[in-house]
Amino acid sequence: MIKSAKNQVHYFPLQAHCFAFGGFDLQMLSALNAINELEKGCVVKPNNLWDKDTDFQIAHFWGLDISHFNQITWAKRSGKIVVLTALLSYFESFQERFRHEVSSCIGIVRILKKIVAQIDALVVVSEEQKQIAISKFDCQPSKVFVIPNMVEKSFWQVENRLISDAYILSVGNICQRKNQVNLAKACIKADVNLILVGDTQAGEDAYAAELKGLVANVKNVQWIKGLPQASEELVELINNCSGFSLISNQETQPISLLEAAVLQKPLLISNRAFANQTYYSNACLVDGQEIDSIVEGIHKLKSNPNNYIPNLANLEACQPNKVAMAYADLYNHILLG
Repeated sequence: MIKSAKNQVHYFPLQAHCFAFGGFDLQMLSALNAINELEKGCVVKPNNLWDKDTDFQIAHFWGLDISHFNQITWAKRSGKIVVLTALLSYFESFQERFRHEVSSCIGIVRILKKIVAQIDALVVVSEEQKQIAISKFDCQPSKVFVIPNMVEKSFWQVENRLISDAYILSVGNICQRKNQVNLAKACIKADVNLILVGDTQAGEDAYAAELKGLVANVKNVQWIKGLPQASEELVELINNCSGFSLISNQETQPISLLEAAVLQKPLLISNRAFANQTYYSNACLVDGQEIDSIVEGIHKLKSNPNNYIPNLANLEACQPNKVAMAYADLYNHILLG
């Protein structure tokens, strides 16, 4: 463990939290707290942009974005070690891959590759993401480290329950990307109870209005407008559900799925690249754009729930102390060179 200077690692968020705050930001704060709780851990604190204090060795940036470019450049000029945690696209379609190649020459990706070239370590959440960092962003393999997202202690401390005929649960900000409208339509068609938990994401008011209109006159869909992270109520909602669903159009490593997996819930996931991670093994995969495919998946979960429960052993690395140790070991590794 690192035993030296106070305030050794400073965290830099992707954006001001007053404008946007989601799972990635929660992970950053959870990592900060967990690392500081280590008995012999390094000291981590949020960077105060108004403070001239330079008494830290590592600048840890969260998010691979051009908004970090100037700060990373100045951090390197100031002799700081730079770590960056990133969520990367899986480039599933030809259009995504083509745009990426064009942007690598004349667009934003060209700048992102310059950022990657400057940093000392790039943290990604899975082996699949590591390969993307190497192949799509030209990162040296020796600079890429895999540390999964963290599942809070409260999910590990409760005894999980398998309830066969309760409700399907889905947790996450209400937005087109997470595709809650299609999930609601499928549950209405299948006559299965659904609970949605999530606040409306900024800029998604029209989508939220569509969802509100859809569920207004049905009795089997309930929308709870957000719950605190890892709260007792949220843990209970997940633990008491008969299945957990996330049929997003795009994700990297959704934390809500990890939480449900730790509580050994059957998973219903859209058949996209993010679903192929070992953390979500055995999940029932469906076409999130086809209502009938989702309905079929719901029936599978009801008929044989045990078939779709992930392997808990694959999730051990998501425990708070293990994620914290992984980050602390990484900081120590790059400090020692």
